[in-house]
Amino acid sequence: MIELKNVTLGYGRKKVVTGLNHQFYRDQMNFIIGLNGSGKSTLLKTLLKMTPLLGGEINLDGTPLTKINQTQMAQKIAAVLPMNFSLPEIRTEDFLSLYKKIENSKIEESLSQFNLLELKKEFITKLSQGQLQQLFIIRALLQDTPYIILDEPTAHLDYKNKPKVFQKLKFMQEKHQKGIIIITHELEYAENLADNKLIL
Repeated sequence: MIELKNVTLGYGRKKVVTGLNHQFYRDQMNFIIGLNGSGKSTLLKTLLKMTPLLGGEINLDGTPLTKINQTQMAQKIAAVLPMNFSLPEIRTEDFLSLYKKIENSKIEESLSQFNLLELKKEFITKLSQGQLQQLFIIRALLQDTPYIILDEPTAHLDYKNKPKVFQKLKFMQEKHQKGIIIITHELEYAENLADNKLIL
């Protein structure tokens, strides 16, 4: 469980959220929803230790976040964040095992689940935004962490692929008892799939 106790979020002296209490559970689909500027992305960055916690306490499986180093974080939480960086000139199969050695059979199985097996040998720089977004999700799932945090995971997907991706995330969450935390504006899917919702 990721537990927030009287948490204050923000940047520097600017407080965005105060007095936040909530629990994200390891075996649930957890959704974070809210208007732009409500603190959703700030919370995500704080959970990933990209932004300092301004007040209160965050515990990850009973351990204060302040006592967890980056190596331990990588073993606990995988993340899918907005793509605002240049991509390396590597093939899909190498991209999926960039941070952790993954067996070829698992790569093929995961790509097949997303109907993307034909992209295994393709260079990722040749892929569409929607295909790339799904690869980032697949890579997060392959990291085999107990928690996965996704920031707008369907942002670059067309209307046909959005429900498929949410359903696959739900399937993987139930199959492997993962704690999946999703920031989204897709209220319809949050309403239908959420076991736990935080509204900011």
